[in-house]
Amino acid sequence: MITIQDTIKKAISIKGLEILLDKKKLCLLLEDLSPTLKEEREFIEKIYDDSVGKIIYHIYLANNEQKKEYLRDAHTYLEEKRGYNEKWRQKFLGYFTTEIKTNHKVSLRILSQGEDRRNVDIFPGEARSGLEISKNLWDGPLFRICYNENLKKAEIENTSFKIWTIIFPNFEKKELEPGGILALEKDMMIRIVPRVAQLNVIDVE
Repeated sequence: MITIQDTIKKAISIKGLEILLDKKKLCLLLEDLSPTLKEEREFIEKIYDDSVGKIIYHIYLANNEQKKEYLRDAHTYLEEKRGYNEKWRQKFLGYFTTEIKTNHKVSLRILSQGEDRRNVDIFPGEARSGLEISKNLWDGPLFRICYNENLKKAEIENTSFKIWTIIFPNFEKKELEPGGILALEKDMMIRIVPRVAQLNVIDVE
């Protein structure tokens, strides 16, 4: 049975994380995607505003430590500015945030023009901006690592505004549109910008 959390994830996959910055558009899309979840949608509509939406947007993009800070900011805002008690805050934020799974990780090798290759381990729930990956990229959302419970696979979400080229281990190519999500495989190559920046998947656990 579909949940409001599933619906929110689907809304983000369709419109990108920017949908979180606009309450009206988000609520209309949630209504289209889950007409039967009226109680949950009304609860979101009651509490959501563009200010808390901006904090939730940053929660999705943040790494583990930053995520905790933004979550505290969300609680503080909802308590001090909106007057909601802890039970309501936990329920509301639980719709948009999930526990980060530290028993899974993705090991990536970063290749960028004019820079040394470097390896990073990224856990599901963590996000990276362009400048965190390369000085040749923009300062803004680049990707987020997810974990698909149904498929039991780590995935990458393209949170940038660029179309990526994915090269699979068998050399098959595929494009990943902004907002798209793709299951990761060992030895996969992700060309973010051709001849500028690329991610090689070393391992997926």
